[in-house]
Amino acid sequence: MDEHPRVQRISTYGIARDGESLLMVRIANFGGGDIGKWMLPGGGLDHGENPEQALVREFGEETGYRVTVDRLLEVASDHRTLDNGTDFHGVYVLYAVTVLSGQPEAEVAGSTDGVAWVEFADLRDLPILGAFRGILDRWL
Repeated sequence: MDEHPRVQRISTYGIARDGESLLMVRIANFGGGDIGKWMLPGGGLDHGENPEQALVREFGEETGYRVTVDRLLEVASDHRTLDNGTDFHGVYVLYAVTVLSGQPEAEVAGSTDGVAWVEFADLRDLPILGAFRGILDRWL
């Protein structure tokens, strides 16, 4: 009998660009020991929620920005064992988004605690969650 839990999560993320910068968020509480790493804004779908609506909601919560969804970029998955032993299977939907309004504002008491526009040239030195490194390599 498997002693570690199996978790499947469906989430949606967005690529927001401003010139040669990309909007990123820092992980505060993601599970599996990834605190302090950076990733794209977004998150899990609530039951019955449309992926595009979830992305707009998550963007607002994590970044302080209101966005519009431009186009679907990819649907893919990440299957790995987390540091706590959980067999994690993340299915994600990735979109290109446009920032409409707002100010950068980090989420309070949520899964992220920082938001920043990061120059493309600085991304290689940033501690990025592994699953997102491949996404950035494909789409930037």
